[in-house]
Amino acid sequence: MNTPPSPSPLFENAHVKIGLLNEPRVVVFERTAAPVAIEELAVVYDPVERAIQGIRRELYGLLIDVRATRGRNDEEFEKKFEPYRQRFQKGFRRVAILVTSVPGKLQASRYAREDGLPNSSFDDYAAALRWLQS
Repeated sequence: MNTPPSPSPLFENAHVKIGLLNEPRVVVFERTAAPVAIEELAVVYDPVERAIQGIRRELYGLLIDVRATRGRNDEEFEKKFEPYRQRFQKGFRRVAILVTSVPGKLQASRYAREDGLPNSSFDDYAAALRWLQS
């Protein structure tokens, strides 16, 4: 069985890890199991933007791995989270979202429709990487 490549670390805090796979050109965003309160969104996600600031997004895919976290779809959270989600994903060639459940896939699909971005959801890391490369 092939082991997926390990990304070179760019940034890490209690809530997220950001890494870079030079071949294939993929930014890996991994959410940890630590919950994020609405009041913490800027503290958690603003450093993520700074960490990938110099990356030419049009040349890279983005792999968002949210398998470790518990999903949230309450209206207040989604409304506050939306600009962070959209700003972070914008400009990447493609965005693959790794989830563990059917509700997670449905939420990822809804976000893709709402954002008008080239997203697809997966439950397999290798399949997500292959899709990002195609």
